[in-house]
Amino acid sequence: MDSSATDEEMTREKALALYSSIDWSSYGRVGILGGGDVDVLRVAENAPLDYTLKDDTAATKFASSLLKVVANVSDVPALQYTLTRIEDVLLFSDDNGLTLAKRVSLFENFDDAALLRCLTHTKDAYCAKVCACVLATFLTVLENSSCEPFVSWLCEQLSASRSAKVSAAVPALTILLRAIRARDVFADHGGVGYLTKLLKRSISSSSAGSSSSEQ
Repeated sequence: MDSSATDEEMTREKALALYSSIDWSSYGRVGILGGGDVDVLRVAENAPLDYTLKDDTAATKFASSLLKVVANVSDVPALQYTLTRIEDVLLFSDDNGLTLAKRVSLFENFDDAALLRCLTHTKDAYCAKVCACVLATFLTVLENSSCEPFVSWLCEQLSASRSAKVSAAVPALTILLRAIRARDVFADHGGVGYLTKLLKRSISSSSAGSSSSEQ
């Protein structure tokens, strides 16, 4: 099944609208998800996000079910929807003290390896961008989680001039570098040099484009 829009057309709103086109029950039947996970996703889909997050038990179950999808499902529309929902939880803000650290703590089954595996294997640009930003956000809060594998991936994308995932790496990097420990790891991997070369290539491309348009 691939009812998703193309990479260029995909937006947050379109990703969230995919819920009804995904056969969630099939994941339950084959054991990828538990029946409870399918129910949790359905209930959360039919309720405002702030309503779900006000209930710690419901919020934790919702967060757990979302991560199970990312860890076990390869279907692009399901990943587009699920990663967007995870990002929405992480970005959610209100006046009731639901801090980023608290929102991150809802994901008790957080597995950086699963997110990195999704990021590495996906060929969908939207999934790559959202997954990278989600992983970066987790790592800025979870100080006991190593950011080295992710930094290594980021540097690999920055160093490859034709990498299709550079557009995913750059916004994730701006998030990750908020953490001082990540800056040190990035520097140790030669990240500053990669970033400098990327900026130079970008400037050169922009200059070349301007010159062509003026002729």
